Amino acid sequence: MASLAERDRRYAALRGAMDASAHDAYLIAGRADGSERGRVHYVSDLSVMGGMTYVLLPRDRPPTLFQPAFVGRAWAETAGWVIDNRSALDPIAEVVDVLRELGLADGRVGIIGLEHTMPIADFRTLATSLAGALLEDATPAFDAVRVVKSAEELACLRSTSSIVVAAYEALEAVLRPGVTERAAVSTAIGEVRRLGGLGGFLHISRSGGFTALHPPTDDVIRPDDVVTFDFEYTGLEHYALELTRQYSFGGPPPDDIAATYAIQGRVFDRIAASLRPGQTTTALAALIRAAYAAEGRTAAGPEGWGPVQLHAHGIGLDFGEPPFIPGPEMVLESGMVLSLHPNIGPEDPHRPVVAVVDSVVVTPWGGDPLTPGNARWRVL
Repeated sequence: MASLAERDRRYAALRGAMDASAHDAYLIAGRADGSERGRVHYVSDLSVMGGMTYVLLPRDRPPTLFQPAFVGRAWAETAGWVIDNRSALDPIAEVVDVLRELGLADGRVGIIGLEHTMPIADFRTLATSLAGALLEDATPAFDAVRVVKSAEELACLRSTSSIVVAAYEALEAVLRPGVTERAAVSTAIGEVRRLGGLGGFLHISRSGGFTALHPPTDDVIRPDDVVTFDFEYTGLEHYALELTRQYSFGGPPPDDIAATYAIQGRVFDRIAASLRPGQTTTALAALIRAAYAAEGRTAAGPEGWGPVQLHAHGIGLDFGEPPFIPGPEMVLESGMVLSLHPNIGPEDPHRPVVAVVDSVVVTPWGGDPLTPGNARWRVL
């Protein structure tokens, strides 16, 4: 669980954002998936387990948490951040009642997750039940606070990195020709869960099998295989990490794959070194394209074809959170954390995925990878 000091820091920052925009309260929406649960978690220290969940954070009063009735209250009460926990068959109807109780039926309410998280039916309930209220999308203001990680959050992210690295080491101890994909992956997942990892996946790509990243099968790994693993997991405090590693057996990979990997490593290092406060995401997208052009390659873009379309995105309590590159422009600040995916496109679908991926902290001296030294080929 995060500390109460961390809770108070977040609430103060969010209430400062409310003051700046003259909102009376934020209504934070969340649901159980990898990119829409983090905002509720950020203000409640509760990982959303299922159904639509809301937190009402007034500018001058304690928050209230609203969960579906089938989820229950025990986890929320254990977290201890929000004292007023309510379970209801229709959580949004309960939200309406509390807004009325607080005298905010005619207030100015910023909705967090309005465009991508809150169901239209819930918004209609708010709009018709609170006809005098001004309901506005305040997601950008909220995200501007949460994307800058505190020292405590960075420690949580580094903890997740250490868990995933340990899981990779367990995988490497059993990864050899003759082992099935499922046996190798299950060893790594067992280790990450033993160390407290909470959820995610480990996908595999093989030159001698299915080349796209995929859940493990009972296919047997071959001596001439080139193997890529994509590990995406959350750690003890629910903070996420994406980390790839590539392997060959008995010697280096074929020259064309080695060249692609080396280019990605150089581009990754160049992008990471540029992650300083004041850099814009638009400039960063241009830098990615220029870095690949200097290597004689084309970077996969939103309209291109490749294993991953995004070049980079924020990461924290969600696997994907702002900033998104390409995407709406944001200015980088110290403490932001980006997962870098400097993929080359278009890729040959008959070759295994080659991807150098890690999460990097923005600092005044350039990007600080959460997993130093990860971006190198491993020969077993």
